[in-house]
Amino acid sequence: MLNNKAFKELSKVRTTYCVSMYVPAHQTKRGMESKSFFKRMLSDAREELASQGMEEKAAHRFLFNAYELLNEPLYWKDMQYALGIFIADGFFKMLKIPYEAGPYYTVAERFYLRPLIPAVNGESVFYVLAMSEAGPRLYEGGPYALQPVGADEMLPGSMEEALAESSQEGNVQRQSGQSAFETPIFKGNEGELGSEHQLKRLKRYFYQVDQGVNAIIGEERAPLVLAMPDYMAPVYKETSDYLDIAPVHVSGEPKEGNLNALHSKALEIVNNYFRDGQQGQVRLFKEQSGGDGASASVLEILPKAAKGKVQTLFVARNKHSWGQYDEEKNTVELFKESKPKSLDLMSLAATYTHLHGGKVYILPPEEMPQPAANICAIYR
Repeated sequence: MLNNKAFKELSKVRTTYCVSMYVPAHQTKRGMESKSFFKRMLSDAREELASQGMEEKAAHRFLFNAYELLNEPLYWKDMQYALGIFIADGFFKMLKIPYEAGPYYTVAERFYLRPLIPAVNGESVFYVLAMSEAGPRLYEGGPYALQPVGADEMLPGSMEEALAESSQEGNVQRQSGQSAFETPIFKGNEGELGSEHQLKRLKRYFYQVDQGVNAIIGEERAPLVLAMPDYMAPVYKETSDYLDIAPVHVSGEPKEGNLNALHSKALEIVNNYFRDGQQGQVRLFKEQSGGDGASASVLEILPKAAKGKVQTLFVARNKHSWGQYDEEKNTVELFKESKPKSLDLMSLAATYTHLHGGKVYILPPEEMPQPAANICAIYR
């Protein structure tokens, strides 16, 4: 599964040969086009390994698990997702990517991870928390659909059930034996909470919901869209510890079985949220440029990104800066062109920025904050 845990695992691999392959999805009946891309990449990767000193038979053994995929028709038929395939000595991982990626491959001492960043940095994946009297429902969303998150046991049930269970222990300690939570949360008129007592009950319930949400998706750093009645949304935001709740919510109590409508509304909110955030960061870069708070040089940006000092990074799509990076000395060597075992320094800067909690925007070259710049950074 493509998530932050998988991304971190890939980022930690360091070895003489790390093969990264990105296979585009083509939904043909037999998947022959995607399979052909992959077959050519395997051949090129094997030749690249041989050119870097690995014997031809050893290179074939090294790529054995990848070659086995060619004999698995289920992987290639009606492909809906691009594939990311990562191979190192004793290591093999394949991930589905929910957007276009590839065809592309690298052979270096680290995996090439830039194409994965939109999925783990909140650009292509989001979550929807739908709230009704029946209880919360959590969905994972992408560009095309919503799907339920299979972790219902981590979320409380209905409001009344959850509050009744959580108040039992407190009630036992009360000498009077009376519950402090007698009034229902929902009143007859939607949009009214009624008493301060009811507001406290709602906050108490939302605290339980938020604990479950954070336990399920807390590490993913993806936007969370709330779908609930208008009077509930500000209360949940005030109660929640989740760091990336979209400012606009889907109004009204969501109806089960109508995921297409919910997805359409949530996707529009997420796209606007992401675009507003990006434009705000572009303005900030322009304000900071020319001083110590920003840079458009990969030689300056990469060492700072490795130390967690980059707040926001902009990288031009399909552009590369080849070179080497010495992690111990925190120094960068820039090449004029790709060489054996050279790294894409912009990809590495993006990886470090994401791992240290920064925001990464991968943009068309014409939308970069500084004209003709392939990388721009705002420092912490």
